[in-house]
Amino acid sequence: MVFRPPAIFHEALKPLSGNWQTLTTTGYKNKALFGSISTNAQLDYTFKIPFTAWFDVYVHQTPQTNQSKKARFTLKGAHEQVVKEVDQTELGVKGWQKIGTAFLEKGEHTVIRLEKGESSESALVAGEAMVMINRKKSPDVLVSTHEEKPQNSTSNTLSAFPNPTSGATTIRFTLEKGSPVHLSVYDLTGRLLQNLFVGQFPVGTHEHLWTPKDHLPSGVYLLRLYTNQAVRQSKLVYLRP
Repeated sequence: MVFRPPAIFHEALKPLSGNWQTLTTTGYKNKALFGSISTNAQLDYTFKIPFTAWFDVYVHQTPQTNQSKKARFTLKGAHEQVVKEVDQTELGVKGWQKIGTAFLEKGEHTVIRLEKGESSESALVAGEAMVMINRKKSPDVLVSTHEEKPQNSTSNTLSAFPNPTSGATTIRFTLEKGSPVHLSVYDLTGRLLQNLFVGQFPVGTHEHLWTPKDHLPSGVYLLRLYTNQAVRQSKLVYLRP
């Protein structure tokens, strides 16, 4: 069973510089706000990203007149960064504010860095942050309701050989349970390049011979295997002859 996953909230706040304190005011759902008047105040938001995809990234704002006019949020995607400044004194800019869209890889990462964009002693305030999958950019990402097993598990494995390859490569996958299977190829930005096949496969090991298209440039590509139990991903290095 697959589903459209809910929002993912940040895992931790990690102060990097400045004197940060818990504020008397609260933010989203009465959760604590943290603030710093230090001119060098800097803080990271870390997230546990459960799957590789494009995400919209939001921060929750609770504006006050004594807060920073230039709260600088840097969104750290896997391949690029987006910077957005928010006026935390503007009473009309409150609640959830989108700071950008980024391609995020599975794992625990620093997704947002917050710092002052001014030298005043106004309060830089950190509240809640969340990410939500962007279905327009990641329409084919399927997420299992079952917890994924570690990549070194013998179940639902995915590999390719030869790898690197300059021509055809054999994609091998193993299923611990019979399942519908969808195998696709993506580039590192998350763009779908080719659907290799969709079908029902029994338990066991299966192979598929794939020959990259003539126009495919050299680079690193992502093989993704979707089943009812999990999503598996493997990198493939293609060296165009």
